[in-house]
Amino acid sequence: MTPRSLLGLGAVTVVVAIAAVASVASRYAGTPAVRDESPVFKGLDERLNSVGRLTVKTAEEEFTIQRDGAAWTMVDKQGYPVDAERARTALFQLSQLRLAEAKTRMPERYPRIEVEDPTAKDAKSARLTVKDQADGVLADVIVGKAKTTLAGGVGGTYLRKPGEAQAWLARGVLDLRERAADWLVKDVIDIDEKRIRRVATMPKAGDPAVVVRNAPEERAFTLEGVPEGKTAKKDELGAFGTALGGLNLLDVMPADKKPLPADAGARAEVETFDGLLIKVVMEESDKGIFAHFEAAATAGHADAEKEAEAINARVGKWVYLVPEYKLRPLLKARGDLIEG
Repeated sequence: MTPRSLLGLGAVTVVVAIAAVASVASRYAGTPAVRDESPVFKGLDERLNSVGRLTVKTAEEEFTIQRDGAAWTMVDKQGYPVDAERARTALFQLSQLRLAEAKTRMPERYPRIEVEDPTAKDAKSARLTVKDQADGVLADVIVGKAKTTLAGGVGGTYLRKPGEAQAWLARGVLDLRERAADWLVKDVIDIDEKRIRRVATMPKAGDPAVVVRNAPEERAFTLEGVPEGKTAKKDELGAFGTALGGLNLLDVMPADKKPLPADAGARAEVETFDGLLIKVVMEESDKGIFAHFEAAATAGHADAEKEAEAINARVGKWVYLVPEYKLRPLLKARGDLIEG
């Protein structure tokens, strides 16, 4: 074979190799590698103070958060307070996203980076729409999964604008919570264990139970009415003091939408040494315990009256879904607390 023919064969081989590489790249990328550093939403960072509401839509649910001055509330929860810091953080993160790299334009590949339409079957994406107080759209984006780095950190966020074929990897983090309950103010009631003097339970089945202690310094509760020859389960009694300490919600709904009649479910009363009385009505479920709280004060305790008013103003019109383990002691009958 002559040198000229060798050169010709080599040229053909190079062309074929280049074509093969281009074909494979096109097959797996679905788009040319285009880089950009412009904001995903130009000017949004300067208009954050004009935001009036944001809506999150997923395959599972859709909810809207509304702004009223410095306060944020959940429209779909009849105005229940939203964690304002979480809302501000999400909007700030959105305003800081920068287009980093063009990804696929092929709809069949959107699920790989979770930027498919959230109404699609089995969609894992979330659509975030931000509007100003005049209902004008400030931002609208389908948020996909975060890109993780080799070190396990976040290397960006996949996204796509509705109506556009091009998907992008954006530089920046967007902590978008996709469940309405994850945006809510979690705190329900927080009564320090040292304050608890007496707890009385009125279960749906079994005898009522009363546990007491004489002073805040005492850690142990005493069960009233223990039959002769029997003993109280000390491990069970210890949980009564923490039942209303740092109690956070899993979900919440208006009391008129989820009535818990006091004469139909389990009840309990928690009394403190300083005169505060918390009445609880409960209903068990496979998700947790539904509970309604009402506060009052015993006679002669002015500070407790003020505290009770504040508690009722915050929680009185709501029924909360709370973790089962927190309120489980308040469902106990006396027989559950006795052994021997």
